[in-house]
Parts: sequence; structure tokens; C-alpha cells
Amino acid sequence: MAHDPIFDTDENKVLLAIATRKQISRIGYGGIGWGLINIAIGVVYLRLSTLNVGLIALGVLMFGAGVHALRVPTIGILFNEALVASALFFWNFTISVRNSTLGSGGDTFFYLVLPAIIATTLFRQYYVLRPVAPHVAAVERGLIKATEQMCAELWKKKLKKEPLVAVDTNGAFRTQLMPDRALVVQRYFTHLFIALKNDVRAATAEPGAKKLKMTFRHPLGALKLGFDKKNSEKIKVWFAAPDTEGTVPESPSPPADARKASF
Repeated sequence: MAHDPIFDTDENKVLLAIATRKQISRIGYGGIGWGLINIAIGVVYLRLSTLNVGLIALGVLMFGAGVHALRVPTIGILFNEALVASALFFWNFTISVRNSTLGSGGDTFFYLVLPAIIATTLFRQYYVLRPVAPHVAAVERGLIKATEQMCAELWKKKLKKEPLVAVDTNGAFRTQLMPDRALVVQRYFTHLFIALKNDVRAATAEPGAKKLKMTFRHPLGALKLGFDKKNSEKIKVWFAAPDTEGTVPESPSPPADARKASF
């Protein structure tokens, strides 16, 4: 996918990998939940047919894949979750066909549509995230923790007391304004990246507008940020300030290892 050159820097490759790991971890929670649901259904209906042992087994595999995604959030684990989800769909499809031939029906949405949606969603996520697989596998655990702490501190800041922290109108993104660059962090760390001041200005549709709107072509899809008047004013003051302004307070920045990382 075509993206802005700013995302090709070493530090942004690291941040992209860390954000991707967070996404896979959240998907892992979904896998655990979906696995438990299928295990429960299999146990309840086991008295009606021993075939439901297969559903229980697939539910256990789904649960295990979800747990593995939490412990080792990599693209390969996400693919495993997608495969198990597909197996659950085909199992439900086969059982539904069998039940139909025997004259008994079931909840089509729960047994067919919902599993199909889950499997399709997982494969779509795998396809979208697959290009960053090498980066995800290369990030060190210590660097991940340091970056997560840095981003968490940004989200703990009180906006009224921080003239150099801007939040978008949806409250989904926070932007730490530093002397010559900005750190952009989405809630739950779904996206995080660093952009030089000139790159932020270039991404702004009308830098002089009362309410600023920005578009960044991210490797995983375009990110559009809009700001109200108050936060737009913070950014415009930052645009006008020299890059080496001494009054800018110390702000969070990626650990040195992130800036030196090479993929």
C-alpha cells in the first residue's frame, strides 16, 4: 500500500511493529472468547450427539491460539487463529447440512453467518498486517515495554495543563508536540508514529484554517485527524515556533534503540 515516506524511517518501523503487536494481542482476546463459546456449546449439546466432541476440540484450539497470541503476538499466530476460525466455520457448515437432511434446523446466523464473519475478519487482518511481519518479529521486549510506557504517560497527561499536547475531535489520537517533530499516538496504541514538523504541516489540508484537518497515508491505511479550534491553535503556535525553541519542555520520545533499529 502506498504510504508517506515518513513511515519508512527506522523509528517509525519500530513503532509500527509495536502497534501491530498490540492489535494482534487484542485479537487474541477475541480468539479466547470465541473458543470458550464454542467449548460451552459443544459441552451443552454433547448429550445429543458425540459429534460435538469435534466442536469442543476446535474450541480448545481457538482458545489456545488466542492465548498464544497474547504471549507471542506475531503475524504467524494471527494466521493460526484465522485457520482455526475457518475450521470452526466449515465444521458448523457440515453439521448444519447434516441437521437439515435429518429435518432439524438451527440458528443460521449463529452457526453459519457469525463464524463466517469471524473467519473472514481474521484473514483480512492477516492480509493487512502481513507486510510488517519481519518488523514485528524483530522488536525486542525491552524496547516494547519502554515504548508502551512512553505512550501511556502521554495519555495520562492533563490536556488543560499541557499546551504542547493536542487531541483530535474524536478523542482517539493524542499528539505530543516537540521542538522539531510530533509523536502521534492513538488510544490503546493502535497506531503510533513520529513525524517531523514539516511533514505534519504537509499533511495539513489548510494550515491557516480555524479547525485543522490532517491526513497521513499510513502503511495500514489512511489516518485522518481533525482538531477543534482550541487544539488547532496549539498546533498553529507550534508551526510558527522555531524548531530549536528553548521553552519547549522535555517530551517523550522513542528510546535510542528505536532510532537505530534496522530492518
